[in-house]
Amino acid sequence: MYFRDEKIWHRPFREIWPMLVLLLLVVFGGLFALGHYAYHNYHVWENHVVAATCTAPGYTTHTCRICGISHTDTYTTASHTYSAYITIREPGEETVGIRASYCSGCGDCHLSEIPPTLLLPSVHLDGNIGSMSSDVAVPLQMTYDSYQVFFTATAVARWQGFTAAGFPKKNYNIKLYTDDTLTIHQREDLGFGNWGAQWKYTIKANYIDRSHARNIVTCRLWGQMVRTRENSNPDLLNAPNAGATDGFLIRVWLNGVYTGIYTMNIPKDKWMFGMDEETHPYSAIITSQMHNSTNRFQATTDLYTTQDWDVEYCSTGEDIAWLNESFNNMIRFIRDTSGNAFREGISEYVDVEAAIDYTIMCFAMYGPDNWDKNMVLVTYDGVQWIPCLYDADCSFGLYWAGTYFYTRTEMDRCLPTVVRETSIYTNNWMLSKIAYYFYDEFVDRYWELRDSVLSEENMIAAFEEFENSIPYRFFEEDLRINALPNPIDPANGLENNADQAAAFIEWRMARLDEAMRNLRRA
Repeated sequence: MYFRDEKIWHRPFREIWPMLVLLLLVVFGGLFALGHYAYHNYHVWENHVVAATCTAPGYTTHTCRICGISHTDTYTTASHTYSAYITIREPGEETVGIRASYCSGCGDCHLSEIPPTLLLPSVHLDGNIGSMSSDVAVPLQMTYDSYQVFFTATAVARWQGFTAAGFPKKNYNIKLYTDDTLTIHQREDLGFGNWGAQWKYTIKANYIDRSHARNIVTCRLWGQMVRTRENSNPDLLNAPNAGATDGFLIRVWLNGVYTGIYTMNIPKDKWMFGMDEETHPYSAIITSQMHNSTNRFQATTDLYTTQDWDVEYCSTGEDIAWLNESFNNMIRFIRDTSGNAFREGISEYVDVEAAIDYTIMCFAMYGPDNWDKNMVLVTYDGVQWIPCLYDADCSFGLYWAGTYFYTRTEMDRCLPTVVRETSIYTNNWMLSKIAYYFYDEFVDRYWELRDSVLSEENMIAAFEEFENSIPYRFFEEDLRINALPNPIDPANGLENNADQAAAFIEWRMARLDEAMRNLRRA
């Protein structure tokens, strides 16, 4: 009985001991796996950074102090550390200079060229120009070569400028194409300012202004004025030279014959104003061509047929019905509205701050040709119009044909004395009415500009900087090749150059200051 009971007592144990063994194996196996995982995944890393050298990349090695495994990451690129450039050969008038920069790590030398001091880009135009006119464009082969840029293109060219087309030294409006089929635009970045790659340019002869400076310098000053305005249109601010023309000196050959110095300019085109059809579906550029009641905003017009205004660009192409209506709505408001209604409503149709600046600039530069003719109007929304400056080569005392300088008595007639609703020297009702109904703003803006853009120092420096960019040898050559007008300023005996402009600015701004101090509103 005892042994029988003992067998009974141990039978459960004999039946479950395999399960206990299996359980122990699972427990110890789990502990082993956990230890193995911890051993291999919870490392104590030591980091070793190897810096990049001039020729070998850098990296960081990570090594575990426990198990010794390692891996590499955080790669850095090999690179030289160059010093500032040192000139080792000065450039000559027509020869390149050399400059060098040395690596502080290995002594490697990087050389680059310095352009010649008298280098001007050259433009060669080749083809039959017999039928070319202001209205008829002809294809020419164009080669452009500067120190940085070289290209050839088919250039469809026509004479540029309503008045300038009659001068012996012509301006060209050009459009670039890849070949004679004239189907693909060839965009070229000339490397100047923020122009970018474009396919439309203007080659301007500056026939009436042998200094080549007036148009570009005046428009650069205008661009500065736009950028100082409190509420300038943001698209205008982002455009090249804030929507005013700009350019640089070039030399031009026509069918192998050298024709002199020109400037490569921004054209009156949508890229001048940062427009595009998608962003600005109702946008346009129009330019005044005449001195009459339509150009003085006293009478409506028909942009389909008029020669008073020229449509330079319309976002809807040939469909200018909306443009014609918008433009005439502005004229009707200016012509027919007075009093508080004008002051409160004109901003819907005209950028008032731009009109005030335009009036001040015309007084400062003595621009009789810009009071009505040569005004550029742009709209980004099809409703409000912004006056902009263009074709400012007959400025700072120069007669429109470039043949003489106005006398100071003549120019004194163009001074603001009394502001009336329809007369502040000019019969341009847009400008005179805005000066009249925004009299305080007009006066305040003048004195603000006199302390900045229109200071004598700033204006004279702009002329001197441009004149210093003209190689004198090329300037003399231009005068020998072309019978350019060469008037003498009767007030000081100076030729048409930066000295004459400086003398004019000092005299003119003093007279204008006196007039503005005594200005009254009738």
